[in-house]
Amino acid sequence: MQSEDFVYLGGVLSHDLSCDKDVSRRIGLAAGIVRSLHKVWEAKDIKSTKVLLYWTLVQSIILYILETWTMKEEQKRKLRVFEMTVLRQICGVTWKDRRRNVDILKELSIERDIISVIQCRQLAYFGHVTRMDKDRDCCIYYGIGATIPGTLISKLRFADDISLLADSSVGLQQLLDKVHTMTHGSQGKERPKKRRIDNIREDCMNIGLSIQEASYIATDRDMWRNTVWKMDCQSARTLSCSM
Repeated sequence: MQSEDFVYLGGVLSHDLSCDKDVSRRIGLAAGIVRSLHKVWEAKDIKSTKVLLYWTLVQSIILYILETWTMKEEQKRKLRVFEMTVLRQICGVTWKDRRRNVDILKELSIERDIISVIQCRQLAYFGHVTRMDKDRDCCIYYGIGATIPGTLISKLRFADDISLLADSSVGLQQLLDKVHTMTHGSQGKERPKKRRIDNIREDCMNIGLSIQEASYIATDRDMWRNTVWKMDCQSARTLSCSM
């Protein structure tokens, strides 16, 4: 019997290419670590130590292979809920105490929530990929260096192997051959699947950049590092204002 989902190199590969099961699995693994440290969380007057343990032992497990995630709002909500559950346990409070999330973060001197960390690390990885040779698999996955005409993009958008066709080294004739071999039929009514590059585009918009501008800036390592740091500071300021 063929399996639709399986674990490979620590991550869950799903038949629908979503990261939902992988995110849920990472949360489950991290929850096991949290339960094993329950005596540490109950200790008094060592909040700073407990935060370091959270970053080192818990958050690192959750964020393993985060560079491959194409996240939707539902996955972000799950991650935020889990993080705040752990941080409330560190503070020794429950939801019944009616403490706001921003107050918990302020008490623990945490400037960035887990989603901000993910966004910054994914942008940093995007810059790394941008500087690679364009025939590398990860560049093809991101669609970097694509020179496909717009009319073909519209036809290929829903292809399962769109990332393969995005390689700039693929000739026009090969693209045409691929189009002709595709199954014909009407387009489904559901919205297109969210792609990895869509997440990058959204994160770039948060710092006032288009994907084209980001790709250009990312070719300079130092400039891109400063750009990602700018987004990091904006996230911290936003969180501080909320407090």
